[in-house]
Amino acid sequence: MRLRFGSHQIELHPWSELAAEVQAFRLAAWPQANLGKATELLGQVIAEVRASDQGLLRILFASGWCLTAPPDDERSAWGVSVRFHEFLHVRPGGEVRVSGPREIRT
Repeated sequence: MRLRFGSHQIELHPWSELAAEVQAFRLAAWPQANLGKATELLGQVIAEVRASDQGLLRILFASGWCLTAPPDDERSAWGVSVRFHEFLHVRPGGEVRVSGPREIRT
């Protein structure tokens, strides 16, 4: 699943969790699960994006919705691109990597 805003992008795989108040939905592209709930994010304002040292990505929306993507032991679970260049991603097992300044072009 990809969230695009301008020239920036957050890519999530293989699954994530969308939550608001007491409701939570597991979203997955394969096998498909609750993808219709992802439409709740259309037109939403992203208030905050955080990555923990353990590899958990948390995206908080101004509306109160929260999208989380945990690390995966077998593959990269998420990546954040800034101005069309990958800036931050999690490696299998949860190691968070930041691209160096030479790799990001304005």
